[in-house]
Amino acid sequence: MRAAKMTERPSFQLMVQTDVQSIYHMQMPRWLFSDPRYCEMSLDAKVTYTFLLNRFQLSRRNGWVNERGEVFVIFPRKALAKELQICEQRVTAAFKKLVELELVWEKRCGRGDANQIYLAYLSGVSDINPMTDIQPVFAMDGNISYFVVVNKDAPYDTLDEMIAYGKEHPGELTLGAGAPGSTMTILTSQFIKSTGLDCSLVATNGSDADAVAMVMGGNMSCYLTKQTTTQNYLEAGEVKVLASVLPISDKSVDSIKAIPTLADLGYENCTMGTTFIVWAPLGAADGVYEKINELFNAALATESVQTSLAERGCDYVSYGNLEETVARLQSDYASAESAWNDYMSSQG
Repeated sequence: MRAAKMTERPSFQLMVQTDVQSIYHMQMPRWLFSDPRYCEMSLDAKVTYTFLLNRFQLSRRNGWVNERGEVFVIFPRKALAKELQICEQRVTAAFKKLVELELVWEKRCGRGDANQIYLAYLSGVSDINPMTDIQPVFAMDGNISYFVVVNKDAPYDTLDEMIAYGKEHPGELTLGAGAPGSTMTILTSQFIKSTGLDCSLVATNGSDADAVAMVMGGNMSCYLTKQTTTQNYLEAGEVKVLASVLPISDKSVDSIKAIPTLADLGYENCTMGTTFIVWAPLGAADGVYEKINELFNAALATESVQTSLAERGCDYVSYGNLEETVARLQSDYASAESAWNDYMSSQG
């Protein structure tokens, strides 16, 4: 859009394109104003949450975490009131609302120590049930497996040896669980249930590469991460891979193909891979969903698409026609829901 011609100018200097980059600013989440669960909060509560969220980043860098890897914030009411330039009573009211909406939780430490404030993990997941509130029309499996990655100097070279080590040293092993509510949380829950590994879960809110770095640095015993993330570290001898969740693609290098799968080792109930799904709104005319499914399947079968996928070392397999797709996704959803419930039960 063109700027209107300025025949008058204010008495103060105006910002130009580059100025915003030099200003210290805080990130205020857009969902504080758009999510119906939180948009009715007072501005005091929204700004208080924003200050806590930005303080969270500082705590994270400083390593202020508990035994589960959950980050806590120190921000006394009086100090926050001074920052916001409002009275302490308004800050207290804001905290009360944040606690009520389960956005923060405080650990009272006593003995004159400041409370430790924890922020709730928000995955952005809505209350929509994908199997009833929207329509799946196409899905495909990506044969991109997850590897069981451990430190190169770990005192075990096989998965069975790690499981035995965990039994001999209860409470010592730690397993990265991803961010709470993520697919990684479900996968690790399945992995523990299938293998019986004695370990503590550590929340890893960064990238997969960050989590692998934690394993390499000895800050975490084990992590399940994609083959694509792990391969370079493995080839450089910086990590060991004890097993693969899924069968290895035939397009992989020989050293990768030699890695045993969990099924090879006798652990059958941990099979999460990468699935891509196309969804559509409910209420379409007869035959529309079937036609979309047919078009996606036809595109996947073309030589150009297959060549492009092969260059990336990927095998993608369609779930089939519309009826087969819906049936498989219902089964997948039930399995994931069961794994999530198992994880929540394990957290007390």
